[in-house]
Amino acid sequence: MAMLSACAKEDINHKSIADLAKFDPLLSVELLRLVNSPLFGLGREVKSVSHAITLLGHRALRNIIMCLAVRDLSKICHISKKGLTLFWEQALRRGVAAKLLAPFIHDNPDECFTLGLVADMGLLVLFHLQPKHTHLFEQIVTLTPDSRLQEEHRIFGFGHDETGELLAKSWGLPPPFVQAIGLHHGIHEQQSLTGMIALCDWIAAGLAQTESVEKCMHLMQEQFQLSQQQALETLCQIPHAVDEAAASLALHIEEQKDIVAVIQQANTKLAEANLSYQELTMQLRHAIRERDRLAAELDRELCRAREIQEGLLPLDVAVNPCQGTTVAAKQLSGDFFDYFALPDGRVYFNVADVSGKGVVAALLMAKTSSLFRCLGKRMDEPDKLLAILNDEIAESASHGMYVTLIAGIYNPADDTVAITNAGHPPAILMDANGNVRLIHAHGPPLGIGTGLQWQPEQFPLRDSCLYCYSDGLVETGPHKQFNLQVFVDSLRPLQGRGKREKLDVLVGNWKKTQTTHDDITLLLVQDEQH
Repeated sequence: MAMLSACAKEDINHKSIADLAKFDPLLSVELLRLVNSPLFGLGREVKSVSHAITLLGHRALRNIIMCLAVRDLSKICHISKKGLTLFWEQALRRGVAAKLLAPFIHDNPDECFTLGLVADMGLLVLFHLQPKHTHLFEQIVTLTPDSRLQEEHRIFGFGHDETGELLAKSWGLPPPFVQAIGLHHGIHEQQSLTGMIALCDWIAAGLAQTESVEKCMHLMQEQFQLSQQQALETLCQIPHAVDEAAASLALHIEEQKDIVAVIQQANTKLAEANLSYQELTMQLRHAIRERDRLAAELDRELCRAREIQEGLLPLDVAVNPCQGTTVAAKQLSGDFFDYFALPDGRVYFNVADVSGKGVVAALLMAKTSSLFRCLGKRMDEPDKLLAILNDEIAESASHGMYVTLIAGIYNPADDTVAITNAGHPPAILMDANGNVRLIHAHGPPLGIGTGLQWQPEQFPLRDSCLYCYSDGLVETGPHKQFNLQVFVDSLRPLQGRGKREKLDVLVGNWKKTQTTHDDITLLLVQDEQH
């Protein structure tokens, strides 16, 4: 909010805004990641917040902060994962459609994208203020814009347009933004900012339903005087642009359907309506067999990939003092851990988490894991090793991907650990009495920019156990039962037990209360010989 307020002041300088950003390291990381993403990309690498502000200017910076603010607003609402996915799909479609239509009203595309993204933020506020109705969210968000507004008035007594307008005013947004958010369900000029958001609201809802695509094209032709070809070309650009915007904003949504395929599917359905029941049955059976064949083939390929990925993890052998485990949310994981002995008896270990899940994260995981093991056998300084890994990932990773990683070396000669934390959740050092020390990040994640450095930290292990884990262990589930404090409390009764027993108990407890939404990894460093 301080950043939004600062960006609204004409006389404030770039340095003052940059100083505000430095108070929140996570905001700085997110700003740099977004600035270097395709969504707000500048065509060159930006390495500092000050540089970003200088290149962007106050208005563009305000747009980025608004996107982050609305994204994070959804995190405080007790809405199901499916409901939030539906909400963000529509918000991104609305924002992308507004960006594509901006030239037709001679407005700034990035400004229009931001307005489209935040236009229905009042809906989140309504359900946050009255959580007893959250079970209705999925139903409401799938309605057409007019039907949704009527349902909101029936349930809450007012709509998301009024709530969004109040929120926009309190955030100090520009008057045209406030007006468009508050009036896009009312009477407005067609080729205006408010009219465009109203049109994009219908496009966002229509693209989720095969039968509504033609209606969206009709509205674009009627309200913006686009030709049929222009309307179709605009709609066809939306799915890919939505996928890119979701990746840039770190939002997890379903892969968007190709519009041409959707229209062809609709036409096919009309044609098939004239076929006999027998012909339809035969086609359906053939389609099911083909689907099953392709699904089985894909499953076999994923199983092979899973076997290869598991081969990258260390064998479950006694490499004193490390032992770990990982549980994938899907068949392939974006988490990994490793440990291996150096010729002089010291033991290298790491735990890492690649942003995202699935095949893309698994590929970056395989690259990072292999590089770490290869370089680690020749370089016994974790901080310098991370600097090399960071530059390699930053130069080759796409879609704003990054890696959080903890790397360390245990020296049995003096029973000490040297550790470096690159943007990863804090490692937990717990002694025999249950006293806890958190090893926080020494710098940002790997891959957000080149030339970064991290300072290592060294401490004695003695009779303590070091717990390194991925955020899936403490930030999953609709109610986040396994938060960091709960996790720490669950460790104390386990002091005095062996590593294998601790791992089995912790993962077993987690599985009892969670549904796997994210990969989880846990590595223990405990010298049972001392």
